[in-house]
Amino acid sequence: MTRKTYPEAIAHLPTTEQAVIKRIFNRVDSGKNALIAVVGATGCLSGDTKIKISRHKNTTTRTIREWYKKQHIDYVNKNGKIWDRTVPMSIRSFDGAEIRLHKINDIVYSGNKKVYELRLKNGFTIKATADHQIKTRDDWVELQNLKTGDLIMCDTPNPAASNRKRIKLRDIGLCVGKNHPYNTRKNGEIEVHRLIYEAELNNLEFTEYLDILLNEPEICKTLKYINPQEWIIHHKDGNHYNNSIDNLEKIKPSEHHLKHNLYSNFSQGAPKFSEVESIKLVGIEDTYDICCEEPHHNFVANNIVVHNSGKSYAVLSIQRGLYLYQHGVEPPLEYMKSHCLFKAKDFLEQMMRKDLRPMETWLYDESGVDLNSKNHASAYNKVMNFLVQTFRHLQQIVFFTLPSFSFLDKSIRKMIHYRLETTKLKKSKKINKCKFFRLQYSEDKDKIYKHCLKIKMGKYSPKLRGINTALVPKPFAEQYEEQKEQFNEDYKKKLHNTLQVVENKEEQQFTRHGRLTERQEIIWECIQEGITDREVIKEKAGFKLAKQVSENLKFMRNKGYNVPRLGKSLEKKDNAIDTSTFATL
Repeated sequence: MTRKTYPEAIAHLPTTEQAVIKRIFNRVDSGKNALIAVVGATGCLSGDTKIKISRHKNTTTRTIREWYKKQHIDYVNKNGKIWDRTVPMSIRSFDGAEIRLHKINDIVYSGNKKVYELRLKNGFTIKATADHQIKTRDDWVELQNLKTGDLIMCDTPNPAASNRKRIKLRDIGLCVGKNHPYNTRKNGEIEVHRLIYEAELNNLEFTEYLDILLNEPEICKTLKYINPQEWIIHHKDGNHYNNSIDNLEKIKPSEHHLKHNLYSNFSQGAPKFSEVESIKLVGIEDTYDICCEEPHHNFVANNIVVHNSGKSYAVLSIQRGLYLYQHGVEPPLEYMKSHCLFKAKDFLEQMMRKDLRPMETWLYDESGVDLNSKNHASAYNKVMNFLVQTFRHLQQIVFFTLPSFSFLDKSIRKMIHYRLETTKLKKSKKINKCKFFRLQYSEDKDKIYKHCLKIKMGKYSPKLRGINTALVPKPFAEQYEEQKEQFNEDYKKKLHNTLQVVENKEEQQFTRHGRLTERQEIIWECIQEGITDREVIKEKAGFKLAKQVSENLKFMRNKGYNVPRLGKSLEKKDNAIDTSTFATL
């Protein structure tokens, strides 16, 4: 049944966007559903482009080809350690005023393409495709449209000049000898706050723990330690000199970045500009790109600021256009809000609603978080797989935004009908430039093919090789940003809670009885045998003073061992009169 439409309501949109809206509508109106994968620009830097990426506390420079291999191909370093793909990565990005760290979603391979070399007068060079945008003093300009003398934004690793004096807070360290397995410093020092946390971890007093590290090499082999490469001891209040155990917590390096603003300890760069000296064709090379998180769609490559387009705004424009085409009026803000989802659980709940109406349009943003192909065995993927195979009768339109098409589980990829690739954002013309493809899965070859759409123009049906989508009205954009910010905050909290659960499980085994030192084990054996004479225990344990027996009994009680206060009772016994002698008088 053909539904009533309002073509005049979308007449103000770009012609190509109108064609896409009508194509999607006609498919769903025929009784089918429409699943559209939305990915960022598949552009366009040479594989030997140098990229600086920050992970944990370290910033490393590698080629974009090497970074791609580490993220997508099983990589083991020379020490036998597997590359951890779950660690957040950040790259320098222009935020409108300064160049600061910004989170990366993915690094993608874009295939063999013709690349050109851009050379600046300051000596910086970069190889990119002709349509890749470069940041100039005034705007973003495609490489092919740059001219000799144009000013290009470059990164400077130095911080902006400031006359304000600062004091660098440094952690206090103690020399504890070579018995500590993670004592790798030349001066033999370990941070005091880490030693305090390790003493608590082993149910030892701080001074007792230091004594063992210095004098008991065999006992040191049985203790638990904190690997500084895997865990960080964090000061909760930010005061490096407040080493109270209540102020210390063990967290992952990735979580430590969330505790401390990524930007706060990073030397922001003041942008510099250099003139274009030359542009020349290099040839065909493997190309790659980096997908950045909202809202700064750019990054620094070879010290030059280059663009990386966003995708959510293009979807919002098409989503709004589909509503206009069906109803003839602007969609309510509440409709756009309720139809923009970030979690698989929320999406599933909406699809299973009994009052779900046909022809509704959904934006499932950041779906790669829940549908990541690296988590192919997750329960969510199994449910989603079942859903996309069975909800055809619902006649729904769903946009999945992803850093890369490979983020979708392979079985779900086969059932996607269209693919929208965002390439550029032209604010001056108020449009997003995109590519729109119809996808076809070949069962024989187990391969997905892309086909350009065709539009009728009189007697001809040219291929739609690119489309323009209008910028969404400001209220829709602001509402989306609020939802996105809330999602990011919730996701960070979820990550923190997950890490906390893991940490608690690891420490549960130490909440019962702590390990005893060799001499404390002798004391415990004496107590079990009924020996209560402090002098005898002193001789057996090898102490010089009887007072040392009392001190170790205190340490043992703190570890959870039920031992009597032998010191006090023995003192009373030494000075007391034996009343049993009066019984015979």
